[in-house]
Amino acid sequence: MLIKEANKIVISLSKPDKMPGFAYGLPAWECKTGSKLAKVPGSVCHGCYAMKGNYTRFPEIKKSQYNYCFWKW
Repeated sequence: MLIKEANKIVISLSKPDKMPGFAYGLPAWECKTGSKLAKVPGSVCHGCYAMKGNYTRFPEIKKSQYNYCFWKW
């Protein structure tokens, strides 16, 4: 991996307060398992916050997640 490519990844990381490390914002709709489990009542992904609220209310949020996804590199 080139330094230029590594910098693209590092710059796009965030530091959530409730997590011990860095995070990467991925579209919840791309999670193969989670998108199925979100439809199963009682599962860990049921009622997923990333599939509702501001993530769906403001199209720019969803669009920005797809713009910075790792699979583009």
